[in-house]
Amino acid sequence: MELISIIIAVLSIVISFSTYVATFLYEKRKATVESFNILQNEVLDKFLCIKNENAKIIIANLDNVQCKDAYDGYRALLARLEQFAVGVNKRIYDFKVVDTIAGKHLIFLYKKIKPIIDKANEREEKVVHYCNFVTLVEKLNSKHQI
Repeated sequence: MELISIIIAVLSIVISFSTYVATFLYEKRKATVESFNILQNEVLDKFLCIKNENAKIIIANLDNVQCKDAYDGYRALLARLEQFAVGVNKRIYDFKVVDTIAGKHLIFLYKKIKPIIDKANEREEKVVHYCNFVTLVEKLNSKHQI
């Protein structure tokens, strides 16, 4: 009789733990999708019009007020992208979900905005701007080999 109650207790612990893990993973994936939707609406959609040549033109003409405003605007968008990348790199958000939703898109976006990232890091000796986004793109690149 004691053996049966021990088996039942162990089974209930196993079931409770597996339910907890499944719920945790579900919530993590759900949070990733929700955060990515916000990122898409507030950041990624605004990067649609930029081309690599545009970024280079902006960087070359920073003394122009319009180019400086565009540069500052893109840096603000990059800051939001960096925040999301921190969440992915710290495993708050699910990397596999991000890869499925927009892995290749983020790689191509990085290639388009790399001149802006390089310019932001040009004079910095210790602080590296957007390093979490770069790390995320490197992980995606190693998976996709684009």
